[in-house]
Amino acid sequence: MANVFSSGLDYRIADDLDDVVAAWHLVYQRYLLAGLIDPNEQELHATTHAIQEQSLVAIGSINGAIASTLTIMPDGPRGLPLDSVYRSEIDDLRAEGRKLLEVGLLADRREEIKRYINSLMCMFMYPWFFARYTGSDIICGVHPHHAEFYEKAFGFVQYGPARAYPKVKDHPVTLLRLDIEGSLVTERLPRATKIYIENPLPECAFDHHFNLADPSVAESRIGAYLRGLA
Repeated sequence: MANVFSSGLDYRIADDLDDVVAAWHLVYQRYLLAGLIDPNEQELHATTHAIQEQSLVAIGSINGAIASTLTIMPDGPRGLPLDSVYRSEIDDLRAEGRKLLEVGLLADRREEIKRYINSLMCMFMYPWFFARYTGSDIICGVHPHHAEFYEKAFGFVQYGPARAYPKVKDHPVTLLRLDIEGSLVTERLPRATKIYIENPLPECAFDHHFNLADPSVAESRIGAYLRGLA
């Protein structure tokens, strides 16, 4: 994929189990450092909601090492991670017939904020186009201090008030929603949106993603980690 934000990374969708394990290990490292989670034996951080065939793990790597990641989780029988704090708001969208996907498990190993922001904007091309191709709205939970960035960069709007989020040790989270088609008819397009339109990601970019419902997942470190959550 073209490196349109000059982040220095190569981006793709994870296509094997090792990629996913490495991505969620990076999430573990960064969340642990930030005081969002407690240590665990498997040194992974993920969610049962991601264990489905249509989930996608986007990764940015340099010299073969994963430096940045996010996970795309379509709504399904398990619901979405943010249901635990925004069930009413999310159910309202479902009642309107909106298809939903949640973006979460974001992490970057670099300390420099500019590199992280550039990487996030580049990686977000994957959920943006996946949502557009599937006719879905994107929801995500961010720290209230970061909401303005998501609004200006991607066109998100706040859809729920700040609340304590038990999954990250009761740190505050704000629910954001992005209606892709609605964001395209605004008078001034968000910065990332303009670049996405000029650098379209083909639908085939999602064809060879690793199937997180594969039986090998249950037998891996991921399976051991998820059993520990039960």
